[in-house]
Order: sequence, then structure tokens, then C-alpha cells
Amino acid sequence: MVFQDVVLDSTKLTELREAGVLQSFVEHSKVYFDKGTFAYPGADYTKEEIANASIGTLTDHWFNIALSYASDTKPENAPGRRLYCMLLDGYPVNLSFCEVEGTTIHMCNTLFRPDAQGTKNYLFRYEFQNARGASYLAEGVTLERTYVDIGGPMKQSVEAVAAYFSSIEECNIRDYSTCRYVGQETQDYSSGEQTWHGIKSEYSVTFDVFEMEIKS
Repeated sequence: MVFQDVVLDSTKLTELREAGVLQSFVEHSKVYFDKGTFAYPGADYTKEEIANASIGTLTDHWFNIALSYASDTKPENAPGRRLYCMLLDGYPVNLSFCEVEGTTIHMCNTLFRPDAQGTKNYLFRYEFQNARGASYLAEGVTLERTYVDIGGPMKQSVEAVAAYFSSIEECNIRDYSTCRYVGQETQDYSSGEQTWHGIKSEYSVTFDVFEMEIKS
């Protein structure tokens, strides 16, 4: 079982889309979106249009979001954006939308899907956590901030993950024993001079926020 965390550019992202991998991520994440984990705050559509959108339309929307984080198409005013893809034995299982700001990394969104065996057991592996943590260390990061939608189930999920991994000694980069809720914050987003279909050029969202130390 080998985990590899890679930063995607638009070419690699397009390859995932054409192979149906991005749609698979959206299909397996939609059930959580529908429970309130993601309210499409930057989508330039009505709630009714989003609720009635096909998987193909939602995949196109996520592709445009991902383009705004890919290494060669992110906005000039957001140089710290990163699109991480976790591979398990070469099979993509996680796509994370992050932004590096000094020694802090902001976890903005993340998509998951089952592994090649059809399970999500990898989520409980410290090797997964350490592989992502190694990516953070390569950026000089010492603090991770995670943003979750207010009123959705992700706040409890973050707390449960922290409780689980804080007792696992081998999980030694993302230090879940330091994970704490720090309150609500409003984030402002702008695409600068770049535009992506279906994404607002400017918008604001208020989140519940967690912080956690990254240890070298």
C-alpha cells in the first residue's frame, strides 16, 4: 500500500476528467454535499438549478473550480493555491483544494472516492495522513486551517477524525492532538482578471474553522 500525493496542473486535471475520474469524485461526494457539506457558494446558479443539475453538469462545475487551483491556471492574485491528488498504488482517491499563505495552509475543499477495491479504508490509514503532511512540509507549512460549512455535518466529522488520529503515534506530521475549533470566519474570494464558466468573480462565505499544527 503506497500513498503518493501530487500537485496537479491543468493537463493532469484534464486527463482525470477525460478518464472519468473527476466525475467519479463528484458522484461519490454528492451524497455529502446534499447533506450540507458544500453549498456551492461560488456557483453562479440558483439553488434550484444546482439541485436539478446532472452529474455531468456538476462535474463540469468542479472542473472549473479545480482549474482555479491547478498550478498553471490559478489566478495571478492567488499564487499559493494548490490542487493535491492523493494516489493509492497509483489510483486517485482524493482531490484537495488548498491555498498556502506563508507557513499556513488553508484546506478549502476536498473530494473522496473509494479505492480500487471499492472501500474507503484508506481514510483510517496514518500513511494517508503522513503523505499529505509531507506535501505540507515541502511547502514550509507549520499550521493547517480547515474550513467547513456552518450547520453541515463536517464539523462533527473533523472532530471525529481528530479524536481517532490523535491517539495514533505513527500519525506524526498532521498533529491531530493539537486540532481545535477556533470559531467562525468570513472569507472573500476573487478570480482576479481570470474567469471560469459558472463561477462568480467575487463572493464571500462564512465558515466554521479548525486549526492544527504540522510537525516536522
